[in-house]
Amino acid sequence: MDCVLGIDVGTNAAKTGLFDISGSLIAIESRRYPIAYPMEGWAEQNPEHWWRAITETVRAVTERHQAARKVRAIGLSTQGGVTLLLDERFQALYPAVSWLDVRALEIVPTLRRQISVDEIYRLCGFPSLGRQNFSQIVWFREKRRDLYRKTAYFGSVVDYLNQRLTGRFAVDISNLAHNSLFDMNGRDYSQRLLDIAGLSRAQLPQIVPSGRPVGALAADAAAQLGLPPGAVVVSGAHDQYCASIGAGAVEVGDCVLSAGTAWALLATAGTLFYDHQHRLYPGIHALEGKFGLMAAVSAGGNSLAWFRDVFARDSHFRDLDQIAMKGDIGSDGLAFIPQFFSKSGKGAFVGIDTVHGLSHFARAVMEGVAVFNQLSLKRMTDLGLSINRLIMIGGGAGSALWPQIVADMAQQPVILPEQMEAPCAGAAALALAGAEVCSSVEEASRRVSTAGRSVKPDAGRC
Repeated sequence: MDCVLGIDVGTNAAKTGLFDISGSLIAIESRRYPIAYPMEGWAEQNPEHWWRAITETVRAVTERHQAARKVRAIGLSTQGGVTLLLDERFQALYPAVSWLDVRALEIVPTLRRQISVDEIYRLCGFPSLGRQNFSQIVWFREKRRDLYRKTAYFGSVVDYLNQRLTGRFAVDISNLAHNSLFDMNGRDYSQRLLDIAGLSRAQLPQIVPSGRPVGALAADAAAQLGLPPGAVVVSGAHDQYCASIGAGAVEVGDCVLSAGTAWALLATAGTLFYDHQHRLYPGIHALEGKFGLMAAVSAGGNSLAWFRDVFARDSHFRDLDQIAMKGDIGSDGLAFIPQFFSKSGKGAFVGIDTVHGLSHFARAVMEGVAVFNQLSLKRMTDLGLSINRLIMIGGGAGSALWPQIVADMAQQPVILPEQMEAPCAGAAALALAGAEVCSSVEEASRRVSTAGRSVKPDAGRC
């Protein structure tokens, strides 16, 4: 039986899913890796940890099912906004600078003299001065010129892995936009941003659209993965775009809420939508002729994890569901503001009273995250994008309560797919399209996505 691999390289872990060509998930494996915080505001990873996690998970799913000789194609779903400084042999000169890293905020005054937040937002879809690759590269030029001068190539997760897999340094459009070096309207590198950062195109990966072949799996990589050489490595996508494909959100108006450590909304659109408040992030979708509109509650699921670790340390997340269900709707006036949404940039509980107990606080966290998610949905509709289907995936979708809160606030059904490994499924769909098993990414998406149950809203609970 022929198979494909969908590999998701996220912030905290890598997962590999083995799918047959009908789109069914055969097996999945995961390996975690650390994030280092060497200084306040800094966040770094060792790229070898990504590779080790990939090799271990690929071997685990293929050897267990004796499918190694039948893997036709490999697709990648990756975290975005990560900066790698590479030498002539594509070896890392410095740890990978995570998208969580904010060291470049100190050079924002320098950058503002050359480009405005609105201009960079209009170019690549993100108001990313002080964050992501563009600003991080300028930080190295200003603060670590020794490393900047030694760097032969500036990369990110997906192009680094493509190079290790095939020998070709290649990036897809959705990840390139997250790197903040892209001109969406020109569908190419922004020469303006390259000039500011002092970069040449020769230092940057080639652009290969999602779902197109990058190259054949190289012999040395195949040996490490336990695969025969020659499988097609297909250009992947940013993990949120892969999740959208894996969840079957291929029609205009479909919207996926990825409720993980961060909560991210990604709606499929028929055109680019710009938000003057810069709260919504437009992009070019991995689906041919379609666009994306993204929003995030950066501390979404992490807010509940923090609450559990501090106030209910011995509890499982399902225990928090039961605790929160004892609280009334609205948490008796107690409100939670997630981190980054208050003026101070810190999370907060507001309206604390002596009537409030653990159940009120637990429910307030869930409601607070859902409120800011709903504000993002409203911004999308205010811009003119109708949300026809709302699909929820990730850890938060496994809650007995949270999907109901989201449905009640949105006043529309929330679909919970049976297939919860959407980023891996989306990467597998791209692999199916790149290997010409399917005629389009949309067809491949319909193969890997699964139906699920629907949580209906209750008007009396909103």
